[in-house]
Amino acid sequence: MKLNVPRLTALLETHGYRFVRQDLPGDAEYVHCESKGPTYHWVTTMAQGKKSEYVSGSVEIAVTAAGPLVKGLCETEVICEIATIRERCLTLIEDDETSNAWEQRLVKSLPTKLASLEDRFKDVLLQRTANARSSALKYLDKLPNSAIQWYAALPATPEKEQARQISRGPACHSSEHRKLYELAIYTILSHGREIEGRAFDYGRLGLGVSLANFDRELMWRTVLVVDGIMLRENERK
Repeated sequence: MKLNVPRLTALLETHGYRFVRQDLPGDAEYVHCESKGPTYHWVTTMAQGKKSEYVSGSVEIAVTAAGPLVKGLCETEVICEIATIRERCLTLIEDDETSNAWEQRLVKSLPTKLASLEDRFKDVLLQRTANARSSALKYLDKLPNSAIQWYAALPATPEKEQARQISRGPACHSSEHRKLYELAIYTILSHGREIEGRAFDYGRLGLGVSLANFDRELMWRTVLVVDGIMLRENERK
């Protein structure tokens, strides 16, 4: 038995949440429509097991109201209090009654859990976000006009090969913008120490590194630089 996502979606909508996306059965993301910023409230459900029969829920505060959530720097916390298997924060969905009971517990837990996240992490989250945006502008200043063409003409270097490998790993999941990710990663690898006093580590070339385990601040910087490159390219057209 799986979580009844359509029913949960309808229930969350009555509490002001909007469905954002569903990747797998039981995996879904929602954002609160009335969040005014500077932080936004999210709810995520995740399924596990061969038949997606185990479910868990989490809340997030993020600096973006647009999906996917990984684009934003966020703070997250699993809601273990609603789980029947507390040590793993999971609930086995045995039948529709079990699913309905879990859905109700999830919704009731949201105000308290989100308020707690806001109290503990909002100020730090906003400061980290400001720092990431400031750094991204400095990285963009290192790039010339027509940055994509400039990068394509660069000779092969270890940094360029590393950027190419990372951009093809699961951490940079958007195949549509692979070249932009590669350019952004190359720029951060080349100028990180100069701009921020440290060299960022993308791990084992990004291969096998999921977004869930990725350095959040590094990913946020990477995405911001990608967005900046795209904006410049669109302005040139």
